[in-house]
Amino acid sequence: MKTVLKNKIFSWFRLVRLPNLFTAPGDVVCGFLLAGGSQQSSDFIYLFCGCWIAFFAYAFGIITNDIADVQEDMRIRPERPIPSGAISRKEALFGVFICLCFILIPSFISWKLCFATVVLLTFICLYNFYFKTKPLLGPVFMALCRIQSFGVGIIGLVPIPFSRIGVIAL
Repeated sequence: MKTVLKNKIFSWFRLVRLPNLFTAPGDVVCGFLLAGGSQQSSDFIYLFCGCWIAFFAYAFGIITNDIADVQEDMRIRPERPIPSGAISRKEALFGVFICLCFILIPSFISWKLCFATVVLLTFICLYNFYFKTKPLLGPVFMALCRIQSFGVGIIGLVPIPFSRIGVIAL
């Protein structure tokens, strides 16, 4: 029983590429600092929430990427957790749902943070399910995902008038 649980946990770690998850919050911190985020305690709450969102948005993106690529992975990378059966498609979809819950709950502390988060999730989904296979737009949308991770730090955490939000997001 312990071995089965241990294997399942390690399969989840492999699925979400655990070491890489810790790179995403750095984008938020960088965006926050570049935009002149303050040292007020309320800003640190936003900063923590933004980092939390980036962490789980990265996991969301990795899981949805593997769901979208399952047919290709069955041929090319059968050892990956979903094609190998270590993580079922149903379990992976549940993981996506859990990530969304962990992403969306803290995003509601501010409408700007919520907006930046929705833009980020939209870019992730567009990349994973449509643009990834497009020669020119695939790399562009991958870059937009990472740039919008900075945007969570800029838009969601720093006071910006509503009229400039659309320009910064795009």
